[in-house]
This record gives sequence, C-alpha cells and structure tokens, in this order.
Amino acid sequence: MFKNDRTNFSKDTTTEEAKIILKEFETSLDKDHSNSVKLYQKICKKMRERVTQNYFKPIKQFSNFIASDPNKESYGYSYGG
Repeated sequence: MFKNDRTNFSKDTTTEEAKIILKEFETSLDKDHSNSVKLYQKICKKMRERVTQNYFKPIKQFSNFIASDPNKESYGYSYGG
C-alpha cells in the first residue's frame, strides 16, 4: 500500500539509490575516468528530473491555473500573460 520507510530523491529514484550512485562516482574518480563520466551524466540526469518535478512543474501548474481562472484578480497575483 504505502511505502513510508523510504524517501524519494526524484519520482523514480529513492534517496538510497542516489547515495549509491554518488558513492560509485566518488570511488571511480581516481580509478576509472570513463566510468566516472557516465556516472556524472547519470547524476546530472537525476538532478534535472528532481528540479523539474519539485520546482518547475509546480510553478508551471500554478501559473497555468492562475492564467485560466476567470477570478485571477482575487488571488493578489499579477499575471502578465
């Protein structure tokens, strides 16, 4: 039903999985440059997903809601579009 014993880093990644990726990246920095580049790209992808889901998507949803609402003046939010 609910999985309360874990935290999510992003929609598809748990915090524990993100920690494992980071540890692998840190250990591969000295040993295997090609693997560290792949892991760095993976970290960037996960961070991009996290920022999009947690910050940009809610702001866009709020902005779209305000723009389409006929009573948008009552929110005290000035929308330029």
